Amino acid sequence: MIRRAVLVVAFAAVASGASAHHGSAISYDISKQVTLTGVVTEWVWRNPHCFVMFDVTDDQGKVVNWGAETHPTTFLVRNEVKGVPVPLSATSFKVGDKVTITLFPSRVGAPRGLLAKLVTSEGKVLLDDGEGRNRNQGGAERGNQ
Repeated sequence: MIRRAVLVVAFAAVASGASAHHGSAISYDISKQVTLTGVVTEWVWRNPHCFVMFDVTDDQGKVVNWGAETHPTTFLVRNEVKGVPVPLSATSFKVGDKVTITLFPSRVGAPRGLLAKLVTSEGKVLLDDGEGRNRNQGGAERGNQ
C-alpha cells in the first residue's frame, strides 16, 4: 500500500513538471510580437529546445545580446514554411549571419523571447510559426507534445 502511494506521488510530480515545461504563455507574452534585426552570436542546436543567440544594436549604439527559443531538433529537421519543406540543422546558422527575428517577448523584460519568425539577410523565411502560436495562445508547442 505504501509502495503504491509513493508511486502515485512520484508520477504526479513528474507529470506536473512536464506539464509546466510546455506553458509558453508563462514565460513569454504571446499577445505581443517584437521584430529585431541582428547578428547571430550562437546557434544552440540541442533538445529540448534550440536557441538563436543574436546581437542587436539599438539607436544609441548599445549592443544587447538577445536569445530566441524555438523547437527541439526533431521538429526543426522536419520544418516547413507554408507547406514547403525548410529543414534546419546544426549548421543552418553561423556566427556573423545577419537575421531578422520576430519573437514573443519575455514577460519579465529580459532580452529573450519565443521565436515566431526567422528571416535571413537575403529575405528567405526559415521558420514561421507565429500565427500558429498566437492561435494557440501558448498551448502545446508543435512537435513538442
